[in-house]
Amino acid sequence: MSEKILKDIAGNRSAMLVARPSMEGISKWSKVWTAYDNKDLLEVWRLLAASENHDTPSWNFDCVNIPRQCMENAFGRMNKSMLEAYKAGDAVKVDSLCAMMSEILDDVDRLVASDSYFLLGKWIGDARSFGVDDAEEDYYERDARNIITTWGGRDQKLNDYANRTYAGLVADYYKPRWEIYFKAIRESLENGTPVNEEALLEAMLDYEWDWVGRTGRYPSSPSGNPAALCRDLYQKWSRVIEIF
Repeated sequence: MSEKILKDIAGNRSAMLVARPSMEGISKWSKVWTAYDNKDLLEVWRLLAASENHDTPSWNFDCVNIPRQCMENAFGRMNKSMLEAYKAGDAVKVDSLCAMMSEILDDVDRLVASDSYFLLGKWIGDARSFGVDDAEEDYYERDARNIITTWGGRDQKLNDYANRTYAGLVADYYKPRWEIYFKAIRESLENGTPVNEEALLEAMLDYEWDWVGRTGRYPSSPSGNPAALCRDLYQKWSRVIEIF
């Protein structure tokens, strides 16, 4: 890790999984590029999955955080390949990669749900705890949702600036936003017409702003075994990640 992964600062960036999708495959805060080879991080994941389970808070955190980052890195590269397939008119490959990316979103949400650090329910619950009545609790919840997503209004330049790979946020915010994008790309290929990028953006903006205004409960306690998920997801995704 120290020699190959932690050798350089990441800069002001995050993985594509938590970014608003675009036909350029990049966003203001998220890039496909990393300062290290993701295969080196995959090797760290392999060693972690094969080692003895220590069941300590720091150990469990690593069992979640290392696979999470490795899968997020691969996700961005899958999206880049999917866009290349789209430009080539390869609908079969587009469908395959969209399905794969959707499955990674599900697995990342399931993985991060196993550690309390990554829980949207805790983030919202802590915010609501400052309220003295229902109206004030709802106000603080909206603010908490806003900070980690739109950062202000419906179409702010700082959207996703404070992104988080939180359980619940991946499933209920990032994944539906990606599904809007996947649908537009598939329909473009089916109809033989370019993606209406303005309409696509408006659809995503509508979803984002609607989500900010919701109220709802998410688990505030972790579920699942981090070490077991680390092992199982390595077995599931390692060969795929080697390709990307």
